[in-house]
Amino acid sequence: MKSGEKSIAEIDRILQNWRQGDCVSGDNHWVLFRIHPDSPLSGAAKDAVSDDISAETAEEQVDGFMIATQSCDIVRSCVDRPYIIKRQG
Repeated sequence: MKSGEKSIAEIDRILQNWRQGDCVSGDNHWVLFRIHPDSPLSGAAKDAVSDDISAETAEEQVDGFMIATQSCDIVRSCVDRPYIIKRQG
């Protein structure tokens, strides 16, 4: 395991505490989102396309976020639902 990586068991343990509607605020939160390179709408999307004209994703720092998916999707193993992750800065 690389430095900073968490085990499946550790990720699953952390996710057991999350529920739909939970909110997080503060510094150092990032959102990765899909973009269309022919129509970059946000500043982050425009920056991504200026770096790589074929870019399909952009990343942007945010002040916080809310969990909008159903709780039953969050508490399943990260192996079954690999799109819920927590990255450390």
